[in-house]
Amino acid sequence: MADISGKKWVSATSDDDDGGSASVDIEELLELERPTISDSKKLLVLDLNGLLVHTFKKSKKVQIPNSRGPDAIVGNKQVFKRPFCDDFVRFCFQRFDVGIWSSNIMRYVDGAIDCALGEMRSRLMFIWDQSNCTETGLKTIDDPKKPLYLKELKKIWDNESSDLPWSKGRYSSSNTLLIDDTPHKALLNPPNTAIGGARG
Repeated sequence: MADISGKKWVSATSDDDDGGSASVDIEELLELERPTISDSKKLLVLDLNGLLVHTFKKSKKVQIPNSRGPDAIVGNKQVFKRPFCDDFVRFCFQRFDVGIWSSNIMRYVDGAIDCALGEMRSRLMFIWDQSNCTETGLKTIDDPKKPLYLKELKKIWDNESSDLPWSKGRYSSSNTLLIDDTPHKALLNPPNTAIGGARG
């Protein structure tokens, strides 16, 4: 049970005789009800393409509604923000330490993050790209020319990169979650450290 001592409760109806409703800030109510498990936030590692944005090569024949143009063009790719991206990202930043890990190259990642996050980009703990992934030497089923990369969370936990703003041991399998739309990228990670969806 959350500690509610010293909290100010808000009545749904006013004390006035007219019985009118008082305005209630839902976010404040949620803050009151949210239990505090730890002072330190958990780490949320987000994929980019397929989660925050969706991209198509400009040369690819894809049916896009006439009323919907790309939110950005990065190199030879059209970048579309996913529905409710802004709401999702704000939710994440309020509750977690957040990093981006993409298996694309950095020049694409930079442009796509600008499109997806805008000024919120500055709140990211880190931005990793293909160079931080583990090469398997295999190709994807969808595209026989596309290399298959894995995202080993151990690299984050062991602080393998000097650009991470924390020391080794700050994060582990008990406080890290990877969200990626391609589940195979988490194959080398411990159980219950990733959420992935089937691509269709």
